[in-house]
Amino acid sequence: MIGPGLSPLLQAFRARWEALGGHYWESVSGPGLTETLAAAADSLIDRVPGQTSSALWWPGPAWASLAWEAALPPDRWTVTPVTGREPLVLSGRPMDPSALRSAAASAALGVTGAAWAVADTGSVALTSAPGQGLWPSLLPPSHLIVLQEAQVVATVADGLRRMRDEGPPPAMAKIISGPSSTADIEGQLWIGVHGPGRVGVVVVAGAGAD
Repeated sequence: MIGPGLSPLLQAFRARWEALGGHYWESVSGPGLTETLAAAADSLIDRVPGQTSSALWWPGPAWASLAWEAALPPDRWTVTPVTGREPLVLSGRPMDPSALRSAAASAALGVTGAAWAVADTGSVALTSAPGQGLWPSLLPPSHLIVLQEAQVVATVADGLRRMRDEGPPPAMAKIISGPSSTADIEGQLWIGVHGPGRVGVVVVAGAGAD
């Protein structure tokens, strides 16, 4: 449910995001956010009883303080954390892009941050720095995005202006609207052909943009 007092932009984003097949959760910072992340992650995967699931945790600089160890506990998850920008660090060791690609391909869930989200289209923009790529949002079958409420803008044009005002353009950017889908195969709609078949956002209500 939409929490009381949340912005009309966020309400519009949620309605359109869910209409496109995306999953939605919201929380506030603190212990409740850890619980929400844990519930969201579990709901996006097909868990095998008695086995741990793999996740590539890359929420970005804005969420460096998030405790993935609590959100994705070791009795249920095998987590590969990615931190830093140049160079990237994978599980505490320097990493090249090919290692990130391999880790993403073997993960059941990719967890990332976002640049901004768009209320009138229900879309989320993801960007990367040089050498990072967007593998955590492309190769795992499920993708969970951590989004601040203040990152929701009205239109794509507003998001592009925000990107311009933040400095040099990113190495790569993409805008997603729900799970990957295509109708190129005999005119039938297929989900998850060119990317994750399940995509969810956790919106942190009241959180300001960095």
